[in-house]
Amino acid sequence: MKSLKPVTAEKYRQVVELRIAGVTFDEIATRVGYSNRTGAWHAYQAAMERYVIESVESQRAVQSERLDRMAEPRALPASDEIDSSASR
Repeated sequence: MKSLKPVTAEKYRQVVELRIAGVTFDEIATRVGYSNRTGAWHAYQAAMERYVIESVESQRAVQSERLDRMAEPRALPASDEIDSSASR
């Protein structure tokens, strides 16, 4: 995925935060500097698409790492250690 310019990333962040707060696209356009609500709406859609994809990719990496760790061989306790802990 193509990286964003810092200015665009900041505008996307503002748009998403304002929309989550319930601000209308008309008001978002005014506050963030888009010419109309359509520009704000397009920015919101682009931001959500970008962040959802990044979030999914991030979660895949985390889950992959967890599965790799689970698949690693581990030393099991000796059978006498298991028996002695069960009698406590």
